[in-house]
Amino acid sequence: MQKRKRAPRLKDFDYLGYHAYSITIATNKRTPHFSETQKVALVLSAFKQASEQYSADVYVYCFMPDHLHLLLTGQENSNLITFLKQFKQKSGYTFKQEYSCVLWQRGYYDHVL
Repeated sequence: MQKRKRAPRLKDFDYLGYHAYSITIATNKRTPHFSETQKVALVLSAFKQASEQYSADVYVYCFMPDHLHLLLTGQENSNLITFLKQFKQKSGYTFKQEYSCVLWQRGYYDHVL
């Protein structure tokens, strides 16, 4: 059995609290789902809910056809990993119910600013 590759997170960084991040999340198999307005709206709704619930201040987001860019900061009690996990899980579940396909590829890319 092939060993699953570890997520590309910083080794000695906890992703908690007041930090700024640049995040990129790609669609599964780089499928251009975000070329359709109704698909963007579905994901944006889940994104707004998760950012409020998990204390993330989003400064800008950009939906490209096959990926999403985010520029955000955490608040005192925020956890970036939990926020992104819940956002991807909720949006992916809703998307699969609506469109019968997987939305996100595994993981995401982050840069601490």
